[in-house]
Parts: sequence; structure tokens; C-alpha cells
Amino acid sequence: MRPRSRPPRRGRGQARRASIGLVAALAALGVGLGLGLGLGQPSEPEPPAPEEPTGTPNLVLRRVALNPGYVEDPEATQVVQIEATIANDGTADVTAGRLTVEMEFRAEHETAYTRVTLCVVCSFAFSEQNPFKAGETRAATGVLSVATLEPGRYLVRVRLVAQGIEQLSTADDEREALLLVGVVQPEYHPVAVTFRPPSPVPQGIPVTVRVQIENTGRPESPEMVVLFEHCLEAPTCLEYSRAAFQRGEIRLGPEETRALAEGKLLEVSDVLDTAKLQAGRYLVRVRVQLLEGRELDETNNELIARLTVSGPGDTDAVCRLEGEVVTLGQGVGTSPEDNRPVAVLYVGVKGPDGAVTLHAFRKEDVDAAEPGSVCPEIEGSPLALGAEIASFAFDRKVKLLYVGLADGRLVIVNVDRPETLEAQFRTVAASFPADTRALQVIAPHLIRSRESEAFIGALNGNLYRVRVRKGERGDVLSITTALCFQAGSPITAVVIFQGNKYLGTQDGTLYRMPEDACPRLDGARVTTLATAGSAVRAVAFGRVASRTYILVGLGNGDVRMLTLGGADVTGSPSRLGEPITALTFDDKDEIVYAGTAQGTVYALSASAGLFQRCALRDTIGGPVNVLAVDDGREGRPGSGLVFVGADDAKLYVMDASCELATEPRRARGPIRAQIVLEGIIGIFGFEGVRALYGGGNGLYTLTIPFSALD
Repeated sequence: MRPRSRPPRRGRGQARRASIGLVAALAALGVGLGLGLGLGQPSEPEPPAPEEPTGTPNLVLRRVALNPGYVEDPEATQVVQIEATIANDGTADVTAGRLTVEMEFRAEHETAYTRVTLCVVCSFAFSEQNPFKAGETRAATGVLSVATLEPGRYLVRVRLVAQGIEQLSTADDEREALLLVGVVQPEYHPVAVTFRPPSPVPQGIPVTVRVQIENTGRPESPEMVVLFEHCLEAPTCLEYSRAAFQRGEIRLGPEETRALAEGKLLEVSDVLDTAKLQAGRYLVRVRVQLLEGRELDETNNELIARLTVSGPGDTDAVCRLEGEVVTLGQGVGTSPEDNRPVAVLYVGVKGPDGAVTLHAFRKEDVDAAEPGSVCPEIEGSPLALGAEIASFAFDRKVKLLYVGLADGRLVIVNVDRPETLEAQFRTVAASFPADTRALQVIAPHLIRSRESEAFIGALNGNLYRVRVRKGERGDVLSITTALCFQAGSPITAVVIFQGNKYLGTQDGTLYRMPEDACPRLDGARVTTLATAGSAVRAVAFGRVASRTYILVGLGNGDVRMLTLGGADVTGSPSRLGEPITALTFDDKDEIVYAGTAQGTVYALSASAGLFQRCALRDTIGGPVNVLAVDDGREGRPGSGLVFVGADDAKLYVMDASCELATEPRRARGPIRAQIVLEGIIGIFGFEGVRALYGGGNGLYTLTIPFSALD
């Protein structure tokens, strides 16, 4: 099976795929993660929000250049010019305030910076008559005297300091550049070794081993050899070998190493055939050797990384936790080192004593963890919740994590504090009525700049609205709550789609109301679209032949396909006879997959209005808890693979022909949390798909290259 951007594959289900229709978007879990709130009386109607500005400016330091960047004779050169390019990449002009550009330098082995004494253009004052327009760039220049500097490596730092200027972010206001003074020899060494697909990798899958090499000395384009070797770490490495590598030894001439003379990283890669290796953990060593000449330090020319090769049907846990993984989602945080946004995994864990905690892990730290080791948490994690998690959602635009608890509290975590990841769990609270029980579903969305709105369905049948407003620096300024609607039956689904909210309830009713409406306060119209004799378990939407339809999964095993007006289409309902526990959609190939409490997975043919039973029926040993389809969203190709997590502690992967695409992967316990999918990037772009999932007390990854699907 190939990604959809490539020529159509020759698969067992090619003919069957052509007849399967229904484009749908899974909206229930969607954007997923949380925050903390208590419960009291609904708030009074809120006053109208103030008029929002048409846009916000954003000043960024786009480039820092040194001219020259390499000084062989400081006395002859005397000075180095520092050139900084500043841009306003926001959506509004800067019409007030001042911008100061600070320029400093230090020797690499020191910690204290020294201010550059001559800053030619380093201060800007803005006004209505002299604005810094959106999309415009400006230049700041300084002069650094090098005549008296000792030979060595220096770091030149440029920083933007804005005063009285509102900005979207301050994440890109600092950059460093490397200056070499009197360095007479080159200095080559590898700085990073990476694997694609990343470790652990199933046996038989080719692995691209990529090394990045830099020159931190005199700029030169050398002739060199890069050696790739591996050794089984069981328990110690006895002998390194180049066998199983496609080349093992790669010779490079001056034309191929030109990047090293230009101050850029040189990337070199080789392919390791894991089919020729036994399962286990390997040390992969990459060495750099010059064919002629010498360098400053010849003791740092190798780098070693660990690669785990797993056997058939077995996947080692990337890392483990003290308890069972019950929720999993990916959001963002802010790196304490450089204030850059980083991917953060948020994991709900139920401990042996029944206590539930919320954990945060920087994703890059989890990827680098030793297999089977304790997951490396961000400082300040975990957060004790005091009740089981009923819902989990993340607002990516406003960076708020919502966690609905079974005791009726809503925990709101503000992850948009630029200072540090250590303060990850900054919780705030809102109030709900004391009779509110589990907060079942949360549908957050952006309503205006720095303001999030979440609609929450509860088991008492009430629909609540929570608005969280944040300030310029990311602090939560206000939280307001309101009771919007009383359904009369526990709310089991809340979905926002194309300007409307859709509510599903325990008694089988499907309601529709305007997206931002709070009917008890604004008198908005509530429409009853459909009724059924069983609980609504899932609601989603899709397009078939240019028409949009509503798909509803019910507790009695029925799946209904409705028009936007609420009428059943021909062949609806499909009576599967098993309670629906999960739905997911391949919205490019128009396939709908349904999982049931009996461990069955079905695929829906929209054109025929019938479900077919997938070949996993006699394989899955427990209820299907979660489904995820690799449909190639966010601009990348998709494989069409469907990942199935079940109570029998196995992850199943099936293709569009509804059959297993690989051996089931064992986990430490039931797979009940959301599965996170991401594209694998290689030399030729996206080359595969990687699944991150939790089972028992372990976090796991499974990587499937597109090349393995042909």
C-alpha cells in the first residue's frame, strides 16, 4: 500500500475500495487535551466582549550575519560587521513604542556576555507617522572589534527588546552566530545520529541512519570517509560490523563536503537492513576520518546511538509509567532553553491505588528514552486529579488543555507560559452546579484572539459553556461559565461542525443549534434532528457525491446516516447488532470504520449503505476501544492504514481491504487511549507513518514505512 500522493497501489482491496464511499471528519476527540475547574451556580449573562483589533503585530529576528564570519588575522581584519534582519510578520502595523536591538558576544568556553560597544543602528521609535508595517523588514547593524581578541570560537548574540509594543509572540526575538578568530585548522565532528523510522523498529524494516557533521574550525572542504557500524549490545558490545549496511563506508570529495566550508551542517546517510539482524538492542557507531590533513581535535570524531530491533509481533515499550494509561494526547509547550514551541505528550494515568494523575512529557525526550525505562517527565508533572478522567481535549490555538473529571470538575491547564516548561501545570478553576456529574464531552474552539470557548456536556443533561480569556503574556485573565441548554438526558456527544453544534444524548436524541449559541441566554433556536431508542455513542460528518451527511453510532449497534436535515438516507440504519464503541474515517477514500464492544471492526460502503465485517473478527480478544486512520491530513500523504486498539492488549493494523497489514503488536495492558499518528520524513519526503499509543503502564511506538506496504 503506497501513500496517496504516489501511483495507485496493487492491493487486495483495490476493487473493493472503489465502491466504498463516505468522506467524514472525526470530530469527537479531534483536538484533544485539558485544564482544571470546580462546580457552582451558572454565571450571569456576560457583557458583550470588547471589539477586537483587526490584527496584532509580531516582531521577529529573522537573520543574523557576520561579515566576515571567519577571521584568520585579527590585527589585519580589525572589525567584524554584525547584520541583523528584523521583520514584522504579524497582521498589523506597529504604530507606537520602541524597539532596541542588543548585540553581545562571548568566548565559547565562557558564560558571561560582553556588550558590543559600537551599535550603529540599534534603536527604532515607531509612531503613526513612522510605522513598522506588517510584512516589512528593517536592518540593524553593529561593529565588533576583534583586533585584541584571543584566537578561538566566539558566540555573537542579538536580542530584540520591545517596549510598549503588543505582539503575538516573543519566541523568535533572539539568535546567535558563530565567529571564528585566528583558528588555523578545521574541526570536524558528528553532532547527531538519527534513525528513520525511529527506534524501536520491527525486524525486517530498512532503517535510514543519518548523521549530521559540522566544522567548528577553519572553513575547508575536505576529502573524508564516513563509516557506519553496528554492534549487538548483549550485554556488552564485542565487535562492530559494517555488515547489513548498504554501503558501510562512504567516501566524500571536496564538492560533496562544500557545506562544511560554508558553516552549514553536512548530512550523510546509509541504510541498515534489519532483516539481517536478530532482535535486540544495537549500538550504531558513525565515525568521520579525514583522508589528508589534521584538525584541531581528533578525539571527537565518532558518535554512538542506540537502535532497538523488535521481533515479530513484539514491541518494546518506549518507556513506562506507574499505572495504566487511560488518556493520551499531543499538544504544545514552551522550551525553557530557548522559548521555542515543542511537542508535548499529555498522558492520564490511573495508579494501582485508583488515583488518577496527569503527566506531561516533552515528545523529543520520550523518543530518546531508553526502552523500558521510566518516562522522562517535565518538572512539575504529574498533577493529581482526584477523580477519573471522563473527557480530554486540547485547544491548540489558545494553548489550553481541558480535562473533564467524573466528579463533575473541569481542570483547565494553561500551557502557554513562555517562561518555562517546569510550570507546565498551571491550573485554573470554574464553577458548575453541585449536581453535575461526569463531564462527558468537551468541544473547544477559538472565538477570537487569545480567547477559547468550550462546550461541555454533563451526565445531568446540561450543556455548559466555558470561556477562557488570556492576556498578551499568556496569563489567564478571566473564566466565565454559563448554562446553555437542558437536554433532559445525559449528553454523550458534542460536535462542532460548519457553524453548528450537534448534541447526542443517552436517550438517542440528536440536537442542533448555532455554533456559538447559548440558547438559555440568547434565545437561539434548538432543532431536534432525530430520535432513536438507544444512546448516541458517536457523531461525525462526511461528504458523498458533494453532499454532507451525519453519521451516528448507537449503543444498540445501529449506525444511522442522516442528511443535514435529519432524514435517514436509503439503507439507514445499518444494524450491526453490537454496541458501537469507536468510529473513525478515511475521508479521502470515503471509508467509515466502526468498532464494537464484541471486538468486531466493520467498514461502511456508503454507496451501498451496507457494512462489511473486517477479517479481524476472530482475532481481537476484547472490545475495540479506539480507532485511528492514517488519512494523510496536514498536507502529507496517507497510507489508508487503520490502527485498532483493543482490550486484549494488542494493537492491530489493517489496510483498506479490511485485512491485517502486519502482525498484532503486544502491549503491557489494554489499549484504551487515543492513538497519535505522525508522518515519517526521510530523504524523499514523507516515507511512512508512526503510531504512538499507550497500553497498560507503557508508551509504545509502531513505525510502518510506505515501502513495506507494496
